[in-house]
Amino acid sequence: MELDVAPTVCRYDGCTLGPDGGPAPLVQPLRGGNIREYCSDRHRIAAHRARQRRPMGAGPPSTGGGASGGWSRGNGADGPAAGGPGGSGPPSAVAAALTRLAADLGRLSAEVDRALAAADADRVARELEDARLRIAEAETRAAATAAERDREQAAAAHFRELADANLTAAERAAARADNAEAARDAAQEALAAAEAARDEALQALACAEADRDDAMETLTSLETAHNAALAAQRAADGRAPGGGGWVGGAPRPGPAPP
Repeated sequence: MELDVAPTVCRYDGCTLGPDGGPAPLVQPLRGGNIREYCSDRHRIAAHRARQRRPMGAGPPSTGGGASGGWSRGNGADGPAAGGPGGSGPPSAVAAALTRLAADLGRLSAEVDRALAAADADRVARELEDARLRIAEAETRAAATAAERDREQAAAAHFRELADANLTAAERAAARADNAEAARDAAQEALAAAEAARDEALQALACAEADRDDAMETLTSLETAHNAALAAQRAADGRAPGGGGWVGGAPRPGPAPP
């Protein structure tokens, strides 16, 4: 059925799925398609069944086989007095027609119930399939999360091992630095001792040079005195009578050792 204006709420009279307990609001497709009149298949089927049960005209049902004044043929009945030639007909025919109508309505109700049950079964099956898919997706995500957690744990363990190795290397470097500082202190102490020994050696060298200068001066004085003694001896020898001997015939002493 085409509508000039698309409905905004469910057209089923018994719909109470709205936020205020009334008909549920409808969301029409924006890009074309079938116009929605009901909020669910259940309400659509219930409205169809209500239309099938509703009489076509406002007057009493006719006994003929026409379709204008009687019940709708869509429900499977031929009218309440289908077998009569015209008029209301006998009560037995009306009762039989009503019995057939009740049987047809019962059959239609059973078919509608089966259709609703089938629709509910399909919906439940779809919901179960969706639930299975969601469960499978959740399991997949859980497996991926577990794998990611394992990878993160492995990476954390690797980083922890690297940190331990770096800490050990840092401790060894700190120990080597301490040893280097101790060696530097010892070298500084040895350098200070060597400088002190050098200063003492320089002082001793200065004293030795002073002693050498004194000895050289003493040697020079001795040589001067020796030369003076030799000169005096030669002079004495030249003045003495009888040549170059000593007085009294004693031999002349030789030159003094240097």
